[in-house]
Amino acid sequence: MPSPVSGGTRPCPGHGPRSCRGRAASAGGLIAWNSGSPAQGSPRPTEPARTIAKAALAGEPAAAASLDAYVDRLARGLAVIADILDPDAIVLGGGMSNVEALYERLPAAIGSYAFSDVFTTPVRKAAHGDSSGVRGAAWLWPLEPGP
Repeated sequence: MPSPVSGGTRPCPGHGPRSCRGRAASAGGLIAWNSGSPAQGSPRPTEPARTIAKAALAGEPAAAASLDAYVDRLARGLAVIADILDPDAIVLGGGMSNVEALYERLPAAIGSYAFSDVFTTPVRKAAHGDSSGVRGAAWLWPLEPGP
């Protein structure tokens, strides 16, 4: 199974000494990567993920490198899921689902880690964007109080 980061693992705050995929796939993962670590050189100021993504798309080198690393880490995790489950589609939710560049870049990146030589699974945005999880949870709430 591919590591969430190339070259091995990195500590995950709150989850122990090994990297975790949840952290790597979140906006917090992009922010932490962009802020720098001892392995990446001097730290940069912490910026919101949306700001980092916009700067990357505008060609700012450090932000572009951070977004590239984020796409790579996310692709590594999704490739494992795709190899095991063979989904008809991969649907992204949460705040990072608003970064349109992910839908262009992820299929090829996932394909580079997938077991098969051909990867055709589409990557799509959740119908309700970053509110999809909250909407789904609200539908689970009972309308009538139970006995």
